[in-house]
Amino acid sequence: MLYDPNWAPVETKPDVFSLDGLIAWLETRSVDGIYCYTDSGNCLLCQYFTANGFQGIALDAFGFSHDGWNTEVRYPSIFNEVAIQHPRTFGAALERARAARSS
Repeated sequence: MLYDPNWAPVETKPDVFSLDGLIAWLETRSVDGIYCYTDSGNCLLCQYFTANGFQGIALDAFGFSHDGWNTEVRYPSIFNEVAIQHPRTFGAALERARAARSS
């Protein structure tokens, strides 16, 4: 039988390391919300990875510094390009991420 009334669809989320994943998360944020790019505990990407289940020491696995990648786990460089630009609001970051996906 194809129909089972007890069956519930499984919600799927985009991959955390995809631009679609970042966009989906940014769409849940206040467009006027401000983030500080240089606040390593509260920057856009730290908030994003924390919201996606990366906690505490696991966040140390991610990072980008002025002299290049400083960790073993590398997220797409477009994430950093979206986060570093001004203005640093979630709405502006969402626009940049959407534009990057379109190009």
